[in-house]
Amino acid sequence: MDMAHDVSTAVVLPAANPAETLAIVREILARSAEPLGLKAVAQQMPAAARPAPEPLAEVVQEAVRAGQLFEYPALRGQATFWDRAAADYATLRLRRLLQSGPRTKSELLGAVRGLKLLDGFPKAALERALDDLLSTKVIQKLPSFVGARTPLLSLEPARSPDYLRNAFEKVAAKLGLSSAQLVNDLSAVTRDLAAELPESVPSERARTVEERGNAPLAAAENDLPVSGEIAADEAIHDETIPAAADKPGVEPGGDLDTRLIQGALEINPRVAHGDMVLVAELRGRFDFQADKDEFDKALLRLAGQRRIALHRFDRPWLISEAERDQLVRDDEDYFYNTLSFPDPT
Repeated sequence: MDMAHDVSTAVVLPAANPAETLAIVREILARSAEPLGLKAVAQQMPAAARPAPEPLAEVVQEAVRAGQLFEYPALRGQATFWDRAAADYATLRLRRLLQSGPRTKSELLGAVRGLKLLDGFPKAALERALDDLLSTKVIQKLPSFVGARTPLLSLEPARSPDYLRNAFEKVAAKLGLSSAQLVNDLSAVTRDLAAELPESVPSERARTVEERGNAPLAAAENDLPVSGEIAADEAIHDETIPAAADKPGVEPGGDLDTRLIQGALEINPRVAHGDMVLVAELRGRFDFQADKDEFDKALLRLAGQRRIALHRFDRPWLISEAERDQLVRDDEDYFYNTLSFPDPT
């Protein structure tokens, strides 16, 4: 009796419309940063529109046959699909692998060929994808590291810290130095180099900072690379440079976007010519002028307008929560730790 009552009152959902199911699947795959298995797709579908596994598989396979979706090698026994072809995924992975720093061509291609989702992807097609990125300047060819002959590939212009770090690591490995010993030795070298600078350099820097107060931004190309700490210290002691109400070196007037760009230039004038500025250092200048959300949105907005370039930090799990809080985080949970200005050319 009770069973009959249960059956009579049960809600029976109508069979899913294949066209509607496919539209939902394509929307989910379009949002995804990589191919997905059908189980992962089903989990993101609205419960009321979620078909059983078999009908869902049939809809997706029919879309593959029609060229609307693309099937990838199975992962953990599950068929995997995306709305973009394998060549697009290869291009995406080439770029992602370079976000952590420069690599040689063989290192880059080897890492991509080792991806399960690109199993069977032709080597020639992968090299064509890389050539396309090089020809369009998305990936740049850089000089080789010290002591090496193979050129490097990178998403960014050559940065001296990358080359110095590689050289230091080679020295440490050759001499059997620990990380602590290496850091101590580097500190000593830095102090020695600073002590060898001509005595005229500080006064020249002060003169350059003073001139920059009224000079156009384009003139920064000839400025000496004054650090944020030096520029702030000189601004405090130089009566010709007005101090901001809340932070030295940042004008309180004007819109936030303009002040962020000005602040980045004051931290490192060479940012206009390829150098980078730490997001955390720039944030420190605006602690009392913009809250975190306002600051992050402003930088993301500037990046969307291509007025700056934000560079992704792909290992946020390696730093503390407090350190992550200093980075910019977008709606897709990507973190950015440095910024630069787009190449004026």
